[in-house]
Amino acid sequence: MDKKEKLNRIFLILLSLFVVMLGYGILLPTLPYYTERLALGDNLDTDSINFHIGFLTSIYPLFQLLFVVLWGRLSDKYGRKPIIIVGLIGFVIMQLLTGLATSLTMLYVARIFGGIFTSSVIPVSNAYLSDITSEKRRTKIMGWSGVAISSGVIFGPVIGGFLSQTDLHLKYTIGLLHLDRFSVPFLFAALLGLIVLFVVAKWLKNTTRVHTFTTQKASLRFTFTKYFVVLLGLSF
Repeated sequence: MDKKEKLNRIFLILLSLFVVMLGYGILLPTLPYYTERLALGDNLDTDSINFHIGFLTSIYPLFQLLFVVLWGRLSDKYGRKPIIIVGLIGFVIMQLLTGLATSLTMLYVARIFGGIFTSSVIPVSNAYLSDITSEKRRTKIMGWSGVAISSGVIFGPVIGGFLSQTDLHLKYTIGLLHLDRFSVPFLFAALLGLIVLFVVAKWLKNTTRVHTFTTQKASLRFTFTKYFVVLLGLSF
C-alpha cells in the first residue's frame, strides 16, 4: 500500500468517527426540549419528563457497551469495512427515527437501535487504523482518532442548537412520523451519515485481520467503559 492510499484510508476512517460523534453531540442540546414535547403529548409530569431525559441519554452508550465485543468478533471474521458500513447504516436510521419520532416509545427504539449499531464504528475503526499502520506510527494515528471523536462531540451541540432554532415553520405529520424544527438537526446528521456511508462503501478498502478483538476482550471492554463514562459526563 502506497502512502497516498494509506492517507486516504485514514481520512475516511477519521471522517466516519467524526460524523458518528457529531450525531451524538447534535442530540445533547435538543433532547430535553424534544423529549418534553413528546412527553407532554402523553400527559406526563415534570418528574417523569426529567427521568426520560436522563434515561434516553444514558441508554445509548449503555447499549454500545453491551454490543461492542460482538461487533469486534464479527469484524475479526468478516473484516473491518463491512462492520463499519453496518454501523453507519444504523447511524443513519437512528437519526431519521429520532428526527421523525411521534412518541417516547419511538424515541427509545431509535436510541436503542442506534446504540447497538453505532457501537461498531469507533472500536472497529480504531482496529482498522491499527491494521494499516506500523507500530511506530500507531500512537500518532490513534491520537488523530481521538481528535476526530472529540471534534464531533464539540461541534455537534453547536450545530444541533443552531439548526433547532431555524425559523422554517415546519410542522407535518404523516402516520407515525412527525416533522418540525426539532427534526432538522437529526435530518442533517442523517444526510451527513448517508454521504459518508456512500463514500466509505465506494472507496474504503477492506483489511485482512492483523489485530484480534477476541483475544483482547478484557482490554477492549475496559477501553469502551472509559468511552461510556466520558459520554455520560458530556451528557449532563
